[in-house]
Amino acid sequence: MFLSYIFLFFYVLKKVKIILNMGGCCAKRDYCIFCDYQTQKVVLENERLVLFEDIAPMAKHHFLCIPKEHIVNINSLTKEHIPMLEEMREMATNYLLETYRNEGVTNDNIVFGFHIPPFTSISHLHMHCVILPYNNFYYVIMNDYLILRTLDKVIDNLKKESN
Repeated sequence: MFLSYIFLFFYVLKKVKIILNMGGCCAKRDYCIFCDYQTQKVVLENERLVLFEDIAPMAKHHFLCIPKEHIVNINSLTKEHIPMLEEMREMATNYLLETYRNEGVTNDNIVFGFHIPPFTSISHLHMHCVILPYNNFYYVIMNDYLILRTLDKVIDNLKKESN
């Protein structure tokens, strides 16, 4: 358990460094780096969503899918957002399977998840879309056990809240 806290400390430190290097997000109430997504390496976009490369990848292929609407984090979601979350999954899955088919990518080695507040580096909802394996073992511990909530769990929780 102690080792997990050490990993957590370094993970948070790395994210703080990234945010400071980018000038932060939502430090000013009128600016969000993801609302200004044109500064990102966009690979796919529709009228509601954007898919782009992560600037601090935890795997060889790591993308973020965001809604164009500013939503702060998973705690801001309601059951009305479930169709949007499903659309995020569909957009990312289709892109990853089509683009990386020659590398053996299947649904089984794609992970979709959201960081759990307070471990969100950017205050704009963003779904991590990662093709396994991770670059580093500490990502396995951090993401699978401590700070990442899978898309399926987020959707399940929203469905439970609506009952």
